[in-house]
Amino acid sequence: MIKKINIKHGIIGELVLLIILASFLIYENVKDNSIDAFLPTAEKDYIKWVDFDVCYAALDKAYKYDVESHNQDVKLNWIELLAFLGARYGGNFSNYKEKHLNDLVERLRSQKETMESITKDMKYYNYYLEAYTAVLGGFVGEFEIQVPDEANPGNKVWVKKYGLKAFLPIAKNFPYSDYDDFGVSRSYGYKRIHLGHDMMGQVGTPIIAVESGYVEAMGWNQYGGWRIGIRSFDKKRYYYYAHLRKNWPYNKSLEEGSIVKAGDVIGYLGRTGYSKNENTNNIDTAHLHFGLQLIFDESQKEGINEIWIDCYDLIRFLYRNRSETAKNMETKEWYRVYDIKDPAVDAYLEQNNMNAGKDFPMEPQIEVPVDPEIVKNEQQSVDEGHSPWKLDPAYVAQVFVSLMISPEGIEGEYPIPYEDVEIIYSSDENAIAKINGTITPVLRVYMKRLVRHDDTGIWTVVGFDPVEQK
Repeated sequence: MIKKINIKHGIIGELVLLIILASFLIYENVKDNSIDAFLPTAEKDYIKWVDFDVCYAALDKAYKYDVESHNQDVKLNWIELLAFLGARYGGNFSNYKEKHLNDLVERLRSQKETMESITKDMKYYNYYLEAYTAVLGGFVGEFEIQVPDEANPGNKVWVKKYGLKAFLPIAKNFPYSDYDDFGVSRSYGYKRIHLGHDMMGQVGTPIIAVESGYVEAMGWNQYGGWRIGIRSFDKKRYYYYAHLRKNWPYNKSLEEGSIVKAGDVIGYLGRTGYSKNENTNNIDTAHLHFGLQLIFDESQKEGINEIWIDCYDLIRFLYRNRSETAKNMETKEWYRVYDIKDPAVDAYLEQNNMNAGKDFPMEPQIEVPVDPEIVKNEQQSVDEGHSPWKLDPAYVAQVFVSLMISPEGIEGEYPIPYEDVEIIYSSDENAIAKINGTITPVLRVYMKRLVRHDDTGIWTVVGFDPVEQK
């Protein structure tokens, strides 16, 4: 008996020693804010974890430096500035002092040093640069946006800008409240922590796409209720919008694969979720659950390796850019008032065109019959100098939809303004036009060059998607 007790005590003693040794090794790995465990390795060449702790004050100041320097001799990159601070603080921005950022900017403006020379001995600068780029890479850049035309009240004009092109996920003029709730306990289904940011508001509040991207997932989830997931074009960010409105959760034009632009209305705030039964309101307080997931490798998309970040300070930062919306009283949908042209969308479409071949990236809901002989005659007429507008897909879409509104013929102005026609997809053979505005019965027009696939070929409407009526 004594021997058994001694053996038992010996085993316990060895376990204690192993625990102490393991604790020591973990400590050695993370002391001094070491992040070696999360860096790319030879076996897995991607970042394993990101704790995004950048405070609002640092985001705000770095962003202002970036924008103010856009046309100056020394262009400052706000992500590089923040990565320097991240490496200096070990990612802990409770140590942030504006002086540290100002001093860095002065060194760069002196042109005696570069960011490369300043950071060459900072062991973790490249890690923070990649991590923070994954978070903020789609937020700032050049774009065009509509603004009120001061010379012609009631009209809009396009202006080119450089700056913040990401938006707050709650539409302008709609109230909301929030606090930093990332990491708090949740118990429905199983005990877990909250990996998002809740924004309390009124049911039906328009929800806005923070960044341009494509719809990767939409539908019912027992935890998030009606939810929609939008992936950034560089695939680094996955935006998750959950607990959307019962019966009418989404903008009806959306489906998986749809392209959205930053500032678009994508859905409506609600309180669905916490139920295995679809379309159930089981959330006590109406709110948007907004989440931002980082993805450095597709193995991190779902499972135990997911990386979700605290968005509280990001939301505070995005508050300065809210998308104004208006309601279409016929369809009951909300839509953005001021459209945007984001180069990221064009770049994605160009890349998509190279891989698309002869097919549309989406298929029309309604096909339009085409007579090949009529198309050949129209092509010959254009070759002879008549109706050159048929070479412009936007003009063809404008005429097509206008004639649907006024089938007896068009006198005077077209009911669909040319400015409301947006080409969202274009290749040598195919084009898709999105029709904006409040009176259109058509959401998208699909066109093909059926005779010649170059600039001399006319566009022919082959299908369309109607605006869904409630």
